[in-house]
Amino acid sequence: MTSPINSKVRLDPLSNVFDLRVYAESGDPATPLAEEMRPPVLVARVTIAGHIAEVTTTKGKLGDDIAWRDFDRTMASKGVTELHWQRHKNGKVLQKKRQIRGNP
Repeated sequence: MTSPINSKVRLDPLSNVFDLRVYAESGDPATPLAEEMRPPVLVARVTIAGHIAEVTTTKGKLGDDIAWRDFDRTMASKGVTELHWQRHKNGKVLQKKRQIRGNP
């Protein structure tokens, strides 16, 4: 399954992990990162093992419904059904779990 033409989410492969960026405005996730002009509202690292994705947020948060839909679609395209999200808030690390919605 390929990425949608317009998305608020881009997932760039690294060695054994992915860089996740989420934007306020939709754009083409196939645009080379060096040419990406949208400032990200969220930056995170994603490690996928089987059907589980571990996400560690380094900046921002994923807030609106469209971004969540695009994120779920991107994760589902990688075979992910469960998400373990590590958020940093007020000096604490919060662990969140959620199921990826099927075909959002």
